[in-house]
Amino acid sequence: MLSDLLLLVSPIAKKSVFVLILLLPVVALTQSKKHGSLKVLKANNGFNGITMGANVNQLTGSLAYLDGNSRVDADSCLRYVYTNEELLKIDTNLKLDGIGIRAYKDTIVNIYLFFRMEEAYKVMSKFLDSYGQFNEKPQEYTDIYNWNTIPINLSLNYSAQIDMGIAVFTNNALMKQVATAREKRDQRSIRVAAAQSLANKMRDSVESINRVVLRKASLEAIHFAP
Repeated sequence: MLSDLLLLVSPIAKKSVFVLILLLPVVALTQSKKHGSLKVLKANNGFNGITMGANVNQLTGSLAYLDGNSRVDADSCLRYVYTNEELLKIDTNLKLDGIGIRAYKDTIVNIYLFFRMEEAYKVMSKFLDSYGQFNEKPQEYTDIYNWNTIPINLSLNYSAQIDMGIAVFTNNALMKQVATAREKRDQRSIRVAAAQSLANKMRDSVESINRVVLRKASLEAIHFAP
């Protein structure tokens, strides 16, 4: 029917119809943005049943250390790969490549969603439908999009160069606790290092004084020797 319609219109009108057809997905996407809300992002405090602030050991599924690394990072957090096939399926036509968890003392503070570049548009559409329009784009020529709120942040980042993308959910209150704990550890380390340095200087001073005393005693013994 579309082909019959195009035969009845002028070349200029044909171009207009083609432009309209091309714009239909954009219009649909723009309309879908209106349905989402940042309130949903704040209320969910996580993604697809994974809740930040919950105990990582209570997740149903299997956990393994990310890249096999069981050591804590600079914030004393552990990173896990979370395997749960049901949670990987976001929609009938969208499946994630993987899910990552970052936990501080077993408390989930970040959720990572990994996906292939070919799924980037679907992930973006899903977020727009759920959370509305992103409110920050840090760099004009990079595909980084942020949904920022006071309690919860979401950052979407993908790159054709590595054919992968990642979305990161962050609980800001928990991250503040992690940052505060790290600052206290750093200050404690500074105090310990300063105390150790002072102790080393005092030890060196005592040893230097002892050497002077011994040398003086030796000279006096030689001087008063019969």
